[in-house]
Amino acid sequence: MKELRCPATVMGPPSSPMGLCHEKMQQVTRRNTEEFDPANGLLYFRCPACSHLGMVAAGGVQLVFQYAHQYVLTYEPYLSTITVLLPARSITRCQTYRLDANALAKHATEWALLSGNNSYTLSLAPEEQQFLDFTRYLSSLAWSPGSHLPLASHPNVGQTRSEELLRV
Repeated sequence: MKELRCPATVMGPPSSPMGLCHEKMQQVTRRNTEEFDPANGLLYFRCPACSHLGMVAAGGVQLVFQYAHQYVLTYEPYLSTITVLLPARSITRCQTYRLDANALAKHATEWALLSGNNSYTLSLAPEEQQFLDFTRYLSSLAWSPGSHLPLASHPNVGQTRSEELLRV
């Protein structure tokens, strides 16, 4: 089982995944929503701009298994799973971000949690709205300061956004 760390636990609070908001979210630290449950392995974040409530796996997400284009990921306490269906067409369309299929599945799981979904099957076929929303989220990550996502179509191909900013 390969552990895939969630950037929010390493790089600070996540950005809102909603539409064009992308403001930094703030951690919910007191029981002000019915969804708040510290025993489920999730940290809850709320966006001060759009009021979106999302989640981040406190211990990161882990790939449990992969079968063809189906990736099953879990997070502590390992009671819930998110299954990501990632067809080859979707992987090809995401080559701009220079991520392999496992990393795409990890980011899709993080995006699902930030979107407020903590246990279901996420289908990321290119013709579905979820795929468009997910790629918008990846783009916002790639261009945010401190990003760890390289962009293949950028003139500084192979460099991350952080490396590019250091160069300037």
